[in-house]
Amino acid sequence: MSVDSGHHSHASREEEEIPAVPRSRFRIRILMMVEQIVYKNDYEWQALELLKRQTYAHAKRFETRFLIMTGLLQDMN
Repeated sequence: MSVDSGHHSHASREEEEIPAVPRSRFRIRILMMVEQIVYKNDYEWQALELLKRQTYAHAKRFETRFLIMTGLLQDMN
């Protein structure tokens, strides 16, 4: 067996290796209600409780410069 053929078989093994993170772990789930959120420990539960109590507001005005920098100005027109 030559050195070249041994090197070639090594490269083909690398291509056949299983990825470190299986693709099945990357699932996108859309939650429609806060009750669907599953917390893993007390820290996450407390953080979720704080977020529930916080008030949120939507801006009625847009900064033109921000829209230009992000490329969203074309979408807004």
